[in-house]
Amino acid sequence: MNIQLDTWYTCPHGDFIVRKTRFLYSTFDRDGNSLLTGATPEAVASMTPMHLESKSPDYDGRYDVSVKKVDVAVDL
Repeated sequence: MNIQLDTWYTCPHGDFIVRKTRFLYSTFDRDGNSLLTGATPEAVASMTPMHLESKSPDYDGRYDVSVKKVDVAVDL
């Protein structure tokens, strides 16, 4: 996947743009809200559609999966 910076991309749940920040890459929506930040433009561009879907009003919860149980206990 060849991602071009400062180009708008469209997915079913909204539009986003990939921009270089000081050290990393971030995606932003049309309102200027920061969506995701990552090490490569390909990484943030590939995950942003799923992020936008999970924030949409018609989201069905398909990505809400817990893979392990976390118990916080202090063993003295």
